[in-house]
Amino acid sequence: MFVCGKGGFPEVAPFAVEASAPRFPASVVSLLEVNLLPVDISMLQAMRPSELVDLAVFVADRGHSLAEDTSFQIPAAALEGFWISHKHRADHWIRALTNVSERGDPGRHRRQNAALLEEIFTAEILTRVWAAVLHLYDLYRAGTDAGPTGRSAMLAHLEARNRALSLLLDGKPFVEADAVKLQRLQQRNERWTDVLIGRLLEWGDVACFAADSARARDFSADIHRREELGDAGHRIWHLMTVSLTAAYAVPLFPYSPSGSLNQRVAASILACFPPELIRGTAYEYFVRQHELLQRCEDLDRMLADAGCAE
Repeated sequence: MFVCGKGGFPEVAPFAVEASAPRFPASVVSLLEVNLLPVDISMLQAMRPSELVDLAVFVADRGHSLAEDTSFQIPAAALEGFWISHKHRADHWIRALTNVSERGDPGRHRRQNAALLEEIFTAEILTRVWAAVLHLYDLYRAGTDAGPTGRSAMLAHLEARNRALSLLLDGKPFVEADAVKLQRLQQRNERWTDVLIGRLLEWGDVACFAADSARARDFSADIHRREELGDAGHRIWHLMTVSLTAAYAVPLFPYSPSGSLNQRVAASILACFPPELIRGTAYEYFVRQHELLQRCEDLDRMLADAGCAE
């Protein structure tokens, strides 16, 4: 493990996990049943928080290319799609947190309660990194087309995060062991967020999107020194990101409260990138998969409307 700036990187902690069942539009299920779609159904799983961390690494690595290519403009529909999908998820979190608060004692909802906070806390890494990239995008164009959307999304996320922290401090909806895990997770999230924001600081001042701006600047200086080593420095950064994704590979709790909403947020972010930055990456298939699901959902709505008309 490499030390970057003040202190070391967070530890990798193994915890048990079980898969959650995906839900698909009826048209997707029908096509799969008659073998018209050459798609492994396991690939259509809703996104877990760990996969959002993977995407945050991708955004931190490719975000500067999106910002620097001033000939490219983020499609307005993609940016709007991000805001809508993020708002839907934030609203879902607020409702879920209200339910947790009203239930009080965790009882049989213990793991669901904890998984909700794990998701909110961990997804914040991607929200902050993407907001920073949108700010960079505007800086390179001397405009305000994308940055306000990112900041607004971050504020909505922070509102949910603050409510979650209040519940955690209250203690009633969580057993002590789970609360300790969640507190440690939040600390780890903040450090890794600052590593990724530190990476982006090379292309513009985005320290305000870090959990700790001073720490992000320290990380940035350390990353810059390592990159001066050339190929060796790039290998070090690669190993650092591998350590990051490994730290989140296994969730703390075996539930994904907002898996389908996470998928929509991720797809809307990827839709903001030029196709050439997606092509050849692990996300190329994901984008095509999401487009397929969108078309199937549109078909479901058309069929439902036709049925109502009859």
